[in-house]
Amino acid sequence: MRFFALLLVVFLLCSLPGRAQRVPDPLVDAHALSVDADRPDSLAARLTAPFRSDREKVRALFRWVAHNIAYEARGPRSVRPARDTALDGLPLDERVAYSVLRRRAGVCENYARLFNCLCRFAGIRSEMVAGYVRNEDDRSDRGLLPNHSWNAVYFDSAWHLLDATWAAGYVRANREFVRAYDEFYFLTPPEQLVRNHYPEDLRWTLLQTIPPMRELRYSPFRTMASLKYRVRAFSPAGGTIEAAPGDTLRLSVELQAPLKANSIAAEGNSADNLYFATGRHALVAPSASFGTRRLAYTYVLQPGVEWITLLCNSDGIVHYRVLPRGRSLASAAAR
Repeated sequence: MRFFALLLVVFLLCSLPGRAQRVPDPLVDAHALSVDADRPDSLAARLTAPFRSDREKVRALFRWVAHNIAYEARGPRSVRPARDTALDGLPLDERVAYSVLRRRAGVCENYARLFNCLCRFAGIRSEMVAGYVRNEDDRSDRGLLPNHSWNAVYFDSAWHLLDATWAAGYVRANREFVRAYDEFYFLTPPEQLVRNHYPEDLRWTLLQTIPPMRELRYSPFRTMASLKYRVRAFSPAGGTIEAAPGDTLRLSVELQAPLKANSIAAEGNSADNLYFATGRHALVAPSASFGTRRLAYTYVLQPGVEWITLLCNSDGIVHYRVLPRGRSLASAAAR
């Protein structure tokens, strides 16, 4: 009876003319957790139907995903079913959404794509963010590569960050997933999320000044595009460069095989990174991209530049953090 009373309050609040105050989160949650559907379009419509504001709709979508999708910590043990050809031609997010809704389980990218798809059907802008997260259980020495996905969502004239995967629960040492909702990962303040979520596209920190990760002392931050171009090595080996404006920096990247012209399509999104427009980030192209395994880069450091991204075929493949001479990584992070 108490549950249905909560739902009644939701609908009454939403029906008030000229309502300015948003529906409280517990009431949005009560509605979200009472809804279900096996199609993303139907699910989005049912979840958002009672609400007027995008913030309330985002809350309902996020709360449903975090509550209903289990994390596949152990990985699939059985043979995956054959591809559903009826979904051919649909956007990738939507194809993934159908699969996740059918299995009610997935990994971080599945959570993020499902949330993206639900937002699209609800008329809300959302982006999947790929990046690096600190995972104390991962002891592999793979360098700084994206290992997680979360979302940025746009409402009330601003972008906001959230992570439905980490909000859903946690994984025990025996790889068992435990459902335990964590409110912290809903609309997390950017300056707090960046402490353990580092996007490969730096604009999705939503910060004007981006603190460096301590891991950069060992390696630069490689993007997913570095896998596409089969990056084998890079110089400098560490992820920080101490330099002063006017210094000439010489860097290099070694590929597994020479890149042939027109053999790999560029993503073309590096130049769209809003952070570059602040003057703190420099994009550096190699002297030659094709027909050589070793890409050579020369850059004269400009005042105010804090990050250097090396390009290959117009794609950003490696991020370096620039530090003034004599400044430690720890002091730069504490700014």
